[in-house]
Amino acid sequence: ALSRSEPLSIACFAGAGFALTGLLSTSNALIQGRTPPGSLGRGMGLYILSFSGVLPAANLLAGAAASAAGPAATVLAFGGLLLGLPLLIRRRYPDFAALA
Repeated sequence: ALSRSEPLSIACFAGAGFALTGLLSTSNALIQGRTPPGSLGRGMGLYILSFSGVLPAANLLAGAAASAAGPAATVLAFGGLLLGLPLLIRRRYPDFAALA
């Protein structure tokens, strides 16, 4: 939506994929590191359920945002969130490396 260049778009998709992988692995490790061993199965179950439950709502939000602001602004905003969340988690939990 923002780029008319195919190579640039492919590079942006690759960056978004790396950012999503970083977010998912960071949040997964954070949950597993902070959950007591006896509750790990329950904690991971809630983690998986939260992602499964949030995705349809996020898709509705993305559709509404695209209708209101346009696809380019929506892709830019959601991309910024995707890139910013791992950095926010890292800032919030500076001892995160010790959890891994």
